[in-house]
Amino acid sequence: MGRLAATERGLRIGWLLAKGPGLGIGRLTGIGRRLRIGRLLMAGLLTVESLSTVLGQDIRSHYVSKAETDGRIYHTFPVTLFEHSEAGDLTFDITYKEHREGRATLNFTCHSSSSDGVDSVRFVSGSTVLSGPVEKLYLEPEKRGWKHRYTFDLDASLLCGFFDERQQPEVTLYIGGIPWAYRVKRSAWRSYAPVGYRIFEMIRVNERQ
Repeated sequence: MGRLAATERGLRIGWLLAKGPGLGIGRLTGIGRRLRIGRLLMAGLLTVESLSTVLGQDIRSHYVSKAETDGRIYHTFPVTLFEHSEAGDLTFDITYKEHREGRATLNFTCHSSSSDGVDSVRFVSGSTVLSGPVEKLYLEPEKRGWKHRYTFDLDASLLCGFFDERQQPEVTLYIGGIPWAYRVKRSAWRSYAPVGYRIFEMIRVNERQ
């Protein structure tokens, strides 16, 4: 059907050209204008559809919150969005408590054949950087190496900017000064980034009220 439609349009345009410059060019200009308008409308519809998808994300299954005497605490469930070709997956979760000077805590779990500890970490998404020295929570032996668990403190105002589905983020762990780069799982990132954005947008709005 697509080829037949294209052929029919080509024949119509050829007929208009055969009718003469005035009629052919005028009609072609009109057709071109309508095509441009159609493209603009289609782009607008796609933008609205994309926005609706983001706004329609169900975030309730991705976090928990609890009211405490000194403010509400939020905790995102662990998510695996990054991987290293040799070390495997990196899983992380984020905890935020209101009225704590805008700071959040990011905890992450990684795996290694060595028990050597991670010194610092760098989460990068576009121009947004979450980085700092880490504190070890625990180290456990596994069948083929070690399971590491760390935590570090960050500026929570950067989190909405970090969860940008248009970016291709990366995580770098520094072990004895040597960088280990974890690449994003692209499909997982596209699925989760709008959720992460909505969670921390919600937190920001709730805290202001």
